[in-house]
Amino acid sequence: MSTPTRLVLNEADLQSVGNRQVTINILTDGLEPPLATLDTNLGYPAIRDLYATARSIMTAPGVARGHIVLTMRFENPVPATANKLAVTLYQKDATSYTFP
Repeated sequence: MSTPTRLVLNEADLQSVGNRQVTINILTDGLEPPLATLDTNLGYPAIRDLYATARSIMTAPGVARGHIVLTMRFENPVPATANKLAVTLYQKDATSYTFP
């Protein structure tokens, strides 16, 4: 069983200036339904929706690995002054939380 993890993202990670939606992939090796909650929002617009879904991806021929697709939709476009966004993630069968 995994433990919750805090994923801290800055603008260099998200490259979201001017966008109203950001989608990122977090490698977990798990396939159970994930849970995601907003932790910290410094300088980003209000989040309208936060979605986390489990998916399986092929990383090599015949090798499938689980990951979380995290999508955040903002009320307004992300300003250039956006600083940091943190999300707490939990997936029951995750072995790690790796954000490229």
